[in-house]
Amino acid sequence: MKRFLLVLITLVCFSFLQANAQEMQPQTNGIKQEQQQYQPKSIGAMFHNFYESTGLNAFLNPIEGKVFHGHVLSTFHQSFGRVTMILIAFLLFYLAIAKGFEPLLLLPIAFGGLLANIPIADIAGPHGFLGVLFNMGIADTELFLGIGNTHIK
Repeated sequence: MKRFLLVLITLVCFSFLQANAQEMQPQTNGIKQEQQQYQPKSIGAMFHNFYESTGLNAFLNPIEGKVFHGHVLSTFHQSFGRVTMILIAFLLFYLAIAKGFEPLLLLPIAFGGLLANIPIADIAGPHGFLGVLFNMGIADTELFLGIGNTHIK
């Protein structure tokens, strides 16, 4: 049984790797692509570009009228709203770990709240980590709902 599962997992991983490799190949269709030349940047410009691509910049410089998954986000939702929810997630971590108050419930809730409120990462979107977990484990198969459930369909 162990060998069967190992072979099955290997085949699934191999098929995903093959599909991703085919998607990664450039589509030239007979058209020669222009070669991009390397443009050196100063250390300051590299740090500035790095800062602009981080969540800290998204907290400090929210964009008015930003559309995210079909919803317009206010500046509060992009900055102080996310910070407030991250603080609440840390409070839930504290209650679960230090005080031992329902850790099996509060740890996943706090972890999900923390991940969902990281800006730019898009972890809670439909194609993000939490969205994929929801679609594969709850919406499609109800695999995660079967834990402790004695009702059989």
